[in-house]
Amino acid sequence: MAFTCLLMCGLIAFLHIFSIPNPEAVLLTALGLVCGVLGYQSGIVCAVLQVMYLFYFYSEGHTLISFTSENLLKVVVSLICVAVNIAVIEELRENWEFSRKKLTGANRNLREYNKTLREESQVDELTGLYNRAALRLHYPRYLKRKLIVTFVDLDDFKKINDTYGHKAGDKALQEVSHALQEYFKNTNCYRYGGDEFLMIRMDDNWQRFEMEMLRLRAHMATVSIADGAPPIHLSGGYVIGMPEKDIDLREMFHRADEMLYESKRKGKNCFTGNIGIKAGTENKAM
Repeated sequence: MAFTCLLMCGLIAFLHIFSIPNPEAVLLTALGLVCGVLGYQSGIVCAVLQVMYLFYFYSEGHTLISFTSENLLKVVVSLICVAVNIAVIEELRENWEFSRKKLTGANRNLREYNKTLREESQVDELTGLYNRAALRLHYPRYLKRKLIVTFVDLDDFKKINDTYGHKAGDKALQEVSHALQEYFKNTNCYRYGGDEFLMIRMDDNWQRFEMEMLRLRAHMATVSIADGAPPIHLSGGYVIGMPEKDIDLREMFHRADEMLYESKRKGKNCFTGNIGIKAGTENKAM
């Protein structure tokens, strides 16, 4: 408001000092700019100062009271223009503000929708775990840090589907997924494909990892997926290491997968692993 007063007083002083003819044209232009940029209240202040000056400028002897008919007509026309100017510009401002808020809201909703789509595209629908698309995006967070990479799958999963139906098979996958999320800390879990899961623990705390694995297997032995169905048994392979590059991480996946198949060759229902991506002979089973 103070800024508007100073601005208009300066403009009026300029018009008066230089005896600008027909000052209403300049003042109406200024009114439109002030109203459009600074808002309705500033426009009112601007209009009041403008009207006062026009009464002063066009009155006989600058008395603010006596006018010639010609000057009185100019004052009346100027008053009408001021009122219309303020009304029209304020209406335009309100429409613009309404449109801006709608556009802002639409952009916000679009960003949230895109975020939801990105998140959903990275999550397996059945299990709620990350999928392989998410794994590719997560590669950078696994480099230059100690990891325990583990592949897990369900023993005899095809037999579960064939004997008890795909609904039971889906339930088995969901039970394993929920257990992985519950029992493993500091670990990201992925549905790698079919009945195979990938876990990446972001430290090399072997003792805690071993304890969590034992709790997982004990829990799965108590889960019933269908009447008469046997307990769910899991096999797995793990590797401990610190990948420097993407190729090192992929090598850890390869070695962990090899350890998984080693567990299968041993008769299933066990976990086999080694101590690092460059150590191929020191294996340990659980």
